[in-house]
Amino acid sequence: MKLLFLIRSLHVGGAERQFVGLVNEMARRGHETHVAVFYNGGIFERDLDSSVRLHGLGKSGRWDLVSFFYRWYCLLRLVRPDVVHGYLPVQNILALLARPLMSGLRVVFGVRTSFLDFSQYDWLVRLEYFLEARLACFAHRIIANSESGARWLVTRGVPANLMEVIPNGID
Repeated sequence: MKLLFLIRSLHVGGAERQFVGLVNEMARRGHETHVAVFYNGGIFERDLDSSVRLHGLGKSGRWDLVSFFYRWYCLLRLVRPDVVHGYLPVQNILALLARPLMSGLRVVFGVRTSFLDFSQYDWLVRLEYFLEARLACFAHRIIANSESGARWLVTRGVPANLMEVIPNGID
């Protein structure tokens, strides 16, 4: 199977560390594995298995939208994945936007948060989480990394029947 994972960057962070473990394991299991990052240069890039293909989307900032989306579209056409797996809200939304562009594409949302206090975030972050919850019904699967995260998603309107809980793995 050809897998394309989408993440903001591979800079230091717990989600990024878990992401690298997941991607490497998929490659070890024989899947053709691609990783697309919004921003290159993250320290965890060096930890990717040599068979994992890394693609930088060259996002130049928060408002680099049109050219960034075009680069995403070009990467989709180049890779032609069977599955696009987003990792966090913006990436999940972008993965879902790929669905009408590619016949037969399966979309997986990766959710790594629970019970955020949205008053601590700006309007754009609140919008990202709102859109993710409203669009989740169009994903083929939603993977949460905790039971509490899955419960939180359901309270936000995410369909429970699409949800799968896969706890963070520790090697």
